[in-house]
Amino acid sequence: LKTPYLFHSRPAHQPTNSYLLALAFRYRQKDNGVTVKKIDETHVYVTFDEPLKAVTPGQAAVFYDGDVCLGGGTIDKVYKNGKALNYL
Repeated sequence: LKTPYLFHSRPAHQPTNSYLLALAFRYRQKDNGVTVKKIDETHVYVTFDEPLKAVTPGQAAVFYDGDVCLGGGTIDKVYKNGKALNYL
């Protein structure tokens, strides 16, 4: 994700550079388990617990810790099996 915005601090029980959270990128979509790793001040790398279809650049991603919304960002790249997917 580029330009992630977290308006709540990290969950107290999680390390400072990696978070286990839930993520939604579609309205009314069930939350999906993810691991979020901070790359730098403007990017985080998100790994889904289970593979998902139709994740595309430009979509908003919103992070949750339980019922608490922690923030979100815009998906800028999508990878599958370690390789970037190209979208036209």
